[in-house]
Amino acid sequence: MSILEPRRSRVLALACAAVALSAASGVPTHEELINRVTGWTGLGRGAFVSVKPDMAVAVVRHDGPERASGLIRNVELRGEVTNEAAAREFGYRSVRSQVDLDCATRRDRVVRIDLYAEHNLGGRSQTRRPPGGWAHPSPDAYLSDVLDAVCAPASASLRLAAAGEPADPQPTAPGTGAGLREAPQKPSPPAIVRVADRAPANRPPPSSPVQEVISTAPAPPKPPAAPIVRVVDDSPAKPPRPLVLKTAARAPPKAVSAPMLALALGPAVPASDGAVVAQIAASESAAGASQALGGLKGRLTGGLTARVAPATVNGRQVYRAVVEGFSTRADARAFCSSRLKLGEDCFVR
Repeated sequence: MSILEPRRSRVLALACAAVALSAASGVPTHEELINRVTGWTGLGRGAFVSVKPDMAVAVVRHDGPERASGLIRNVELRGEVTNEAAAREFGYRSVRSQVDLDCATRRDRVVRIDLYAEHNLGGRSQTRRPPGGWAHPSPDAYLSDVLDAVCAPASASLRLAAAGEPADPQPTAPGTGAGLREAPQKPSPPAIVRVADRAPANRPPPSSPVQEVISTAPAPPKPPAAPIVRVVDDSPAKPPRPLVLKTAARAPPKAVSAPMLALALGPAVPASDGAVVAQIAASESAAGASQALGGLKGRLTGGLTARVAPATVNGRQVYRAVVEGFSTRADARAFCSSRLKLGEDCFVR
């Protein structure tokens, strides 16, 4: 028996135990969730870029990156709620949305969102009002996974286009290897010249058949080729110019609502200190977040308070407009449900 067999057996036993524990706890595995949503939608497994216990999101199509700004527009997303408990909490079972992505700054802008009562965009539908502004998704949000899946190939395409290379190079022939130059052709052997073919054109035809005679005399020597002179430039090489991609001018920071897709798709995630908060907006400036909280004056009761919570997302400073003081997560969900009925944004963190 190989010395690796005991270790292999232990790994297999641990994997079986994990599957058994997942089945006993009622939490579906990743494979079960993928099979479930592909069966509902008919989409391929590779289309689903984010699969979580309560929602699976697929990228259906999108435009190519714009050469000037790098933006990717008209990204169509499909979401399927994976369990009935989450469907009752969200109020829908499937969702279709259209977003724009800014890969350079990792921001998204929701353009349209439609909710459906049944799976695979079936049943009664309703259109939610998108916030319309650019926002940074949280690292654990579904849109963060969408940015990772869409922006990586788009960035490679932009780099190739800027360098003047085709985005989709032709495949290399088998056995040649990528990057190999074509081998120089071997010189052709000297041609055999028939003496009869070199006769003058005005020569009278012979009266009797003439056999062809193959000339075996060596060809006259060619004049020597001119010597090749190489010019060596000893001057120091200039550093390559950095590649600069033009980006569209940014609008000044303004208060924007929390991303509607995060509102519709985002899971409930507790804050780092264990407290439950309800987020109603996010902004690139503290003043913008404070402005979003201005509409809550006189509307908070039962010990609820509002504040601006700074946070760092992917190395960028953002400011969240949050409401805190909830006794339980259920209270926070009820608060967000009342705002959603009024067409206002809110989700529990």
